[in-house]
Amino acid sequence: MNILSKDIQKKKICYCENIIIKKYHAPNEFIICSNENENLQFSDFIENNKDKPLSLLVGENLAELRQKEKSVKVTAFGNFEVFVNDLAVDFHSSKAKELFALCIDRMGRSVSIEEATTILWENRPFDKRVKKLYNKAVGAISNTFKNYNITDVFYTSRGFCKVNNNAVNCDYYLFLEGDRQSIISFNEEYMSQYSWAEETLAKLTRMAKYYF
Repeated sequence: MNILSKDIQKKKICYCENIIIKKYHAPNEFIICSNENENLQFSDFIENNKDKPLSLLVGENLAELRQKEKSVKVTAFGNFEVFVNDLAVDFHSSKAKELFALCIDRMGRSVSIEEATTILWENRPFDKRVKKLYNKAVGAISNTFKNYNITDVFYTSRGFCKVNNNAVNCDYYLFLEGDRQSIISFNEEYMSQYSWAEETLAKLTRMAKYYF
């Protein structure tokens, strides 16, 4: 039985413990089945329900699923904020929070010390003093997440840092994946407290025009 029909085509498979979440072009709708329901039983399920909106069968959208499986939530639309188990995170340093925001904006790409200091301390020369400020901000981020026993979100090495974008539930990332609720929530504001975020804001604004 071929379930990959014209209007229901497999696009993405991801794993959450023993649950398989399958995404189909239907559009942005989901079917959830356990491992033992895979193969023929799953094919039969699709075949028997192919005329129904898949979201009605599941009752959850992408944002809700992501939030359940990840304890760290990031809001980038509007002011940048970070939450752990729905509680706002206090980084105890505005520069530490801004550096983490920069890492979120870079979506997992390594942020070098040179790039970070040029953006966060743009009026300071690249010397030992500014390097010390960078290292202090990196340490503050690491210690903040350690206090929550979270070790898979922020990574550092000599001369760079980055975020594990697969470990956070972020409206910006969901928007890029086409999540309807995140697209609707975008109000042409992105990390509003940081001027360097305007480039990404312009990109999101252009993308939003294609969605609506």
